[in-house]
Formats: sequence, structure tokens, C-alpha cells
Amino acid sequence: MSRRRVWLWRAALALLAVVLSSVLGARGVPVPSSLLLVVVLAVGLAAGPLPGALLGLAGGWLVDLTPPGTDLLGISALTHAGAGWVSGRATRVSGWPLWWPAAVAAAGWAVVAVVPVLRALTTGAPLDLVGLLVDLVLTASVALVAVPAVIAVDRRLSGRRPR
Repeated sequence: MSRRRVWLWRAALALLAVVLSSVLGARGVPVPSSLLLVVVLAVGLAAGPLPGALLGLAGGWLVDLTPPGTDLLGISALTHAGAGWVSGRATRVSGWPLWWPAAVAAAGWAVVAVVPVLRALTTGAPLDLVGLLVDLVLTASVALVAVPAVIAVDRRLSGRRPR
């Protein structure tokens, strides 16, 4: 399959994640703050740091622009790009244990969460530690299930063999 189709599939999956996260979050359904992060991590693990960072950058811009948006335009784009790069660097040559996607998701979540936490600490805004912990657990749990499926589809579409 052509690279264009692979990237169209990745972009559609990222858009779906942003829309689902926004719609379900508005309805009060407990979802990770960014389902996009799980998609970005999966693409990074499947294809490497550059594709993960590029999808994170594009998807982060979507998060920045989707209501309720963010205060500083571009913060989500940069942090998701960083998380995609980190996950691409976390690719293991000989496969990984079943818990590896959750560990990579926790690292990616930390990259994305560091800016709001630092902002709260420097401005004196309240910091919801329980909410952060719940979001971390939700992100790792969703990643544990979704990342292997997204990786399998991405590799099948791109014609890559598992590493």
C-alpha cells in the first residue's frame, strides 16, 4: 500500500481519537484526556520516532483547536510530538512484553502532562493530583489494549514486518 494511504489512515485515526475524546469528555464519560496520545504512541512504536512525532504534531494542533482548546496554541502539538518521538525511541528490536505499551504510554503521558503541571506550579493554580493519577491509569489501560491493535493494522498497511 502506498505511503499516502498509510498516512491517510493514521490521520483519520488521529482525527477520530480527537473527536471521540472531545465528545465523550463533554458527555462526562471517563476517557483519557487525550485518546490521541494512545494513537501517537502506537504509530511511534510501529513506525519510529519521526512518524510518531509528525503525527503527534499534527494531532496536537487538532487538540489545540478543538473546543475547549488550550490557552497557548501549539503546546499540545509540541508535547504530543515529543511523546511520539519518545515512543518511537522506545521501540524494542526483539519485541516486547505485554506490559510494554502501558509503560510507554506512561512515559508519553508524562511528556504531555508536564506542561500543565509546571504551569499550575508556577502560577499557583490548583493542581488536581487525583485527576492526574486517574488520567495516567486510564491512558495506560487504554494503551495496553489499543496500542497492539493499532500497531498490527499500521504494520499490515505499510507492509512492515514486526521488529
